[in-house]
This record gives sequence, C-alpha cells and structure tokens, in this order.
Amino acid sequence: MNKDKKKNGISETAILLLSIIFAYLLTTWTHSWFDSLVKFFVHKSHTLPTITTVTSIYTAVVNQLLRSIYNCIIEHRPVVSSNLKTKYASNVSIELQAGKTETILWHVDVQKAKRSIKGYLIIKFPDWLDITIKGDKKIVNEPEFPLNYKINLKDLVGTSMTFYFDVVPKVISRQTSSKVTVECLDSSMLIKKNLNGISISFREVN
Repeated sequence: MNKDKKKNGISETAILLLSIIFAYLLTTWTHSWFDSLVKFFVHKSHTLPTITTVTSIYTAVVNQLLRSIYNCIIEHRPVVSSNLKTKYASNVSIELQAGKTETILWHVDVQKAKRSIKGYLIIKFPDWLDITIKGDKKIVNEPEFPLNYKINLKDLVGTSMTFYFDVVPKVISRQTSSKVTVECLDSSMLIKKNLNGISISFREVN
C-alpha cells in the first residue's frame, strides 16, 4: 500500500468516526424535540427505531459535510513537486561510467501556495559520487552532510526552478547502485508531495 492510499484510508476512517460521534451528540441534544414532534404527528412515544433513524440521518448529513470540508482543504492545499532526470532524457535510472560526467536536472516547484509556506526540499546523493552544482544560489549545501542540498519552500512559491548537478563516480573498480532521493522536511501535514527520485548505478566496463 502506497502512502497516498494509506493516508486516504486514514482520512476516510477519521471522517466516519467523527460523523458517528457528532451524530450521536446531535441525537442526544435533539431527541426531546423529535420526541415531541413524533407525539404530535403520530401520537406515540419516542421509540428506538425513531432514534436509530434520526441518528442515521445525522450521520449521513454530518459525513457529507465533513467530506466537503475535507475535500475543499485538500483541493486548496499547496502541492510540492520534484522531478529528476538526465540532461537528455527523463530516465528513471542512470548508469555511470568511470571518469565520465553525467548531468542530472532537478526540477522543483510549489503550486497553490502563499509566501508564508514553511519547510525545505532536500535532495540526497550517495557518498560514492563527486557532485558539482550549477545554477541558482538559493540551493544550500549542508556542511554536516556535504552530499545533501536543500532549498526553502517559500523560495519556490509562484515559480519553478531547475538545478543542474554534474555527477561523476569516485569508484572505478566495483559495481554499485543507489537511489538519489528527495524529501520534504519541516513542512505542514497539509502539503501534498509529488517527489520523484532516480536510481543511479556504476558498473565497471572492461
């Protein structure tokens, strides 16, 4: 199960539980009014089937209301997007050769967001690579993690940026494979993340 499906399942469960709780509270608060209404029209006491019917109606109404509010929030939440590719193709994997430089393009943007958005987007390279970055100075190298680079999300609002990384393997005599990953840190839970990584490998060619 992927993260989006898991989050959707949790959201659906939470909406259902909240609907039942609110429906129960509403039934408790209004049962005397319904009891009077039933007695007035059908001349009999408030019965369990009536309470069950009223609770079911409240549950359906509250469920629809909460779902509408949730969908409205989801529809307007910021969307952080990241895409990695090589200079000449949108490959999902790269195979490097000894002494040969490959250029990786990192395209990032934030949609449906205000300038106040908080958090960082960080790209992580494996330690068997030499990295040279080209492009905007808004991307910052982390001194304690020299192969990690990050950018403030607020710098991406209203625009899109592409960063260029020249990568070359340090190793020359072994086969290895890693993943270049992208993460969103210190951000709101309401931010939707479309973060794509890329596989990168090195194989000695005799």
